[in-house]
Amino acid sequence: MSPGVQRFLANRTGRIGLAIVGFFVLLAILAPLLANDAPIVLIRGGTWYFPALFDYSEFSNVDWRVWLESQPYDSALMPPVPFSPVRVRLDEALLPPGEKGH
Repeated sequence: MSPGVQRFLANRTGRIGLAIVGFFVLLAILAPLLANDAPIVLIRGGTWYFPALFDYSEFSNVDWRVWLESQPYDSALMPPVPFSPVRVRLDEALLPPGEKGH
């Protein structure tokens, strides 16, 4: 290891800062699994799909809330935050607090 790296790692504040930056990088990488409107895992007819990670042609332009209510499927594992960063549901955005979606 170079002397500069050894000096950096010997510094407690440097190690803490590196750990914080590493945590935020990991959080950014895992963001599609933490906040997304697509299921992480969808089992349909014995076939496993991972719509939060991969794009499937049969699920293109799907509103997942409507699809999951209307289509038959075996199981779906949803992310902890069920909202997509790119989709805005205008029908629910204008509802007062306490109504569906809030």
